[in-house]
Amino acid sequence: MPIAIFFDSSFIRGFSPQGPVALALLELVHANEVEVHVSSLVEREVATGLAEKTKVQVNTAWVVEPDRSALMAAVKVAEAAPAMIERGVTKWLDDLGAIRHAPTADESTRVWDAYFAGALPFKERKNRNDIPDGFILESLRTYAQTATVRTCFVCVDGALAGAGANIKNVEVHKDFPALLSEIQVKRVTSLEDLRDACDEYLPELERMIEEGLGSSIVQTELFDPSLPSDHNEATLVGYGDVAEIDFDWVDATLLGTDVVRIPFHCTVNDCAFSLFVFKAEYWSLSDEEDARFEVFDGDWNEKYLWAQFQSGVHVEATIAIQLTMHVDQGVRSFKIGKTEINVEQVEFAESLAKKERSRRQSGKSDP
Repeated sequence: MPIAIFFDSSFIRGFSPQGPVALALLELVHANEVEVHVSSLVEREVATGLAEKTKVQVNTAWVVEPDRSALMAAVKVAEAAPAMIERGVTKWLDDLGAIRHAPTADESTRVWDAYFAGALPFKERKNRNDIPDGFILESLRTYAQTATVRTCFVCVDGALAGAGANIKNVEVHKDFPALLSEIQVKRVTSLEDLRDACDEYLPELERMIEEGLGSSIVQTELFDPSLPSDHNEATLVGYGDVAEIDFDWVDATLLGTDVVRIPFHCTVNDCAFSLFVFKAEYWSLSDEEDARFEVFDGDWNEKYLWAQFQSGVHVEATIAIQLTMHVDQGVRSFKIGKTEINVEQVEFAESLAKKERSRRQSGKSDP
């Protein structure tokens, strides 16, 4: 019997519907190994949320022809994007044969009881932002009460995942590809075959990571106790070269029949970090500490200045690769199809305080 997989909206929003993991999911659905479920609120929340991000506001009053006509045509296309996205989300779920669960009267009662009591998934009493999560959780609970198959809840929202874990007979998974790798299907190629194929494509895989990893880590918040910002955090806003890529072939896994997922770690050099520093704290820094930062705006507002600094980072991630097998006169070969990088952890390559001590001991002046 297929396993039942419930999706939360937080997971779907960050999912690539055209990537190799999505292809493996569709294959497993067609093989009757997976049955997809969603609350009807998930479909609406994802579709409208993604569509909201595409809305544009453009002042065309000062644009002259022929630029104005071109701009108006572009705006018209952009204005149609929300409806296109909503249709795309619906079609993706339709293609998966997703079973939608509309809220019932009993579920609504349980949601409002939790709303007024501040019970999970509500972070506090009468928190309106958590109402959709309440309905998602209760639809999952209703299904699990009578389910006779393995039931998995794929969710990356911490509070909702914690609430889902409290439901009897429900497994909570944050690592969706790892869940798919547990499902065994009939294959004409082995994991060893795909590992060997990847080994042949190693330079190309490294190039893909070098070209695609940087954009995946931008806007990551990193912590270091020596940072003079609120919560000792800084935002990664730029990146340099990717180096020291190391693949973990031992922990590589298969998804479906032709997608291999390989963990790897690497270093990204010369990353730029942005942070806002309390002025009084910045002016109290020693000359050595101050030398680490470049101030971009010393008067951001009454309390803060805006600064940047550079540091390398260590990244742990996975790359999922679709490898299609071709047979020509008895000789097998593989061709790379879709690829997808998923970043799992980003951290400073070394403690900033330790780096500063090393810099001072070496007598260098550059951060």
